[in-house]
Amino acid sequence: MPKLRSIVPTACLILLVHGFLFGFYLFTCVNVPSRDIYLHLRRYIPCALAVVFAIRLWQRAKLPVRKLWTHAAVSLFWMFTYPLCYWIPYHRNSTVIDNHYDIAIAAYLFCSMVCLHLLLLKFLKKPAAVAGIMGVLQTVLMVIPVVQLWYYKNYSTPVSSAACLALLQTNASEAREYFLANIGYGGGLGIAFLFLCLAVLLIRGNRWQKAAINLSEKSLLAVAVVLLATGAYSVKTFPRTGVLNAFRDAQYYLRNAALFNEYRKNNLKHLQVIPPARRPEKPSTVILVIGESASRHFMSAYRKTERDNTPWMRTAAAGRDFILFRHAYSSCAMTVPALEYALTEKNQYNTKEFNQSFSILDVAKKADYVTWWFSNQGTIDGADTPITLVAKTADHSCWLEDTQTGGAEKKYDGDLLSFVKQVDPAKNNFIVLHIMGSHENYATRYPPEFARWKDSGVNQRVLEYDNSLAYTDTFLEDLHTYGVRELNLQAMLYFSDHGANPLIKRHPEFSGFISRRIPLFIYLSPEYQTLYPETAAVLRRHAGSYFTNDLIYELTAGLLHIRSNHYDESSSLASPKYKFTRKSLKTSFGKTSLTEDTEEGDP
Repeated sequence: MPKLRSIVPTACLILLVHGFLFGFYLFTCVNVPSRDIYLHLRRYIPCALAVVFAIRLWQRAKLPVRKLWTHAAVSLFWMFTYPLCYWIPYHRNSTVIDNHYDIAIAAYLFCSMVCLHLLLLKFLKKPAAVAGIMGVLQTVLMVIPVVQLWYYKNYSTPVSSAACLALLQTNASEAREYFLANIGYGGGLGIAFLFLCLAVLLIRGNRWQKAAINLSEKSLLAVAVVLLATGAYSVKTFPRTGVLNAFRDAQYYLRNAALFNEYRKNNLKHLQVIPPARRPEKPSTVILVIGESASRHFMSAYRKTERDNTPWMRTAAAGRDFILFRHAYSSCAMTVPALEYALTEKNQYNTKEFNQSFSILDVAKKADYVTWWFSNQGTIDGADTPITLVAKTADHSCWLEDTQTGGAEKKYDGDLLSFVKQVDPAKNNFIVLHIMGSHENYATRYPPEFARWKDSGVNQRVLEYDNSLAYTDTFLEDLHTYGVRELNLQAMLYFSDHGANPLIKRHPEFSGFISRRIPLFIYLSPEYQTLYPETAAVLRRHAGSYFTNDLIYELTAGLLHIRSNHYDESSSLASPKYKFTRKSLKTSFGKTSLTEDTEEGDP
């Protein structure tokens, strides 16, 4: 009977813990098939057994249950944080939500920490040292939940693979700018103080005055076995939890992109390109300029704005040699994926993979152009991003940051003109310039003396964004002037990787169409228009057509007036066969139709 009296409460506790774990899972899941529901019903049984086993061992060691609060707190943060941060914004519109691993890892973390704590108390026999070890371990385990909560507070979404991709693809300079713009030194000190306080709190919570605990050899063996079992499962399951899974997806993406070079090396011989029969009498140049974070929503060249921040573009668009496209969008809100699509055959509307695609540099080279890549964007230490992989296939590639020394002054997009002056005008050249444009922090994108607008009564981010747009406008004017004067410029295409909204914080996920509306213009020289009047006429007719920048590869191939077995003419804005409309075009990697942008009217 006494044995039965001890079994019944334990069984009830197991049922209570299982109900708590499984109930929370049911609350946060959406449209999970019944088969998987029953699978998770069984999956949480060993989770509940592990939790109750740890509690009973703690009690057998004659330790008060209230001293388990530190282990319980860490585990509950893991259990609740990611599933709730995912469920709150997405449960009304997601097809499926199934974040079961975070709940399971919470149970196994609890058991592992309790077992480790018991073993340390048994063998270390130094309560202060044990408290320190457990407190530091728990503080480390709290980093991911705290980062997730901070991210959710700022962006109202869970940490995603897009955010992890942005982290993996940044460099030290960009990371520092983001830190200063969004956190600052004061915020950094505040975060350090927060974790220090958390560590002190957890260490104090783990203090126990007894020098050692009494556990039988049988109990100690059970503790060790359970610790190994739950620890091993935690290591296996840890990468599948929400934030870690997003990080793992981002790493997989980059590893997959690295296969690009191998494919290109083995298959470049199969790329067929037929240059145009008619070409300019003298060696000539085509320039492609990739902007950064420029939204046409804020540009005076596109709409009436309070400040005339793109006067050259606005004036040039009124001339016969410039075509300003009114309805261009980005495929996503991040530089690397957007340009991975824009510069290669891969786009939202085909099934090609980046690492099995040719780039516009490959096409230009096959068309007998000397290819150049000049960039004011940084390269990534330790791994090549897709952009860098494409850039390094050019005959000549240079990055401004590679010319900087420790004491050098900050360089701006205008400094790229010194690179352009290296181009040999006696050859046919295809030049790509990747500028910083209006990348955050906006105030660092132009020389301080360039600032045209300074008004303490206006949102400074908006003024700084306008100044950055104006500086890009000036750079484009200078580049065009030099190209016409020195390089026999035949065509110049400018577009932005994605837009930005200075009124809100930068967000890697979809945050409205303002950050998707991008500028796109093409300059055609008088000689080009004489050589290819049909192409010039088609481009003018398409000035009001809808377009997404993952089709830049096709547009550029059409602009070069080439034929190729890797060129889909029906996807080119330069072709009369252009097939896309507002209804068929999408953004956010094919998830969002342009028809959802209700502020844009039909062309």
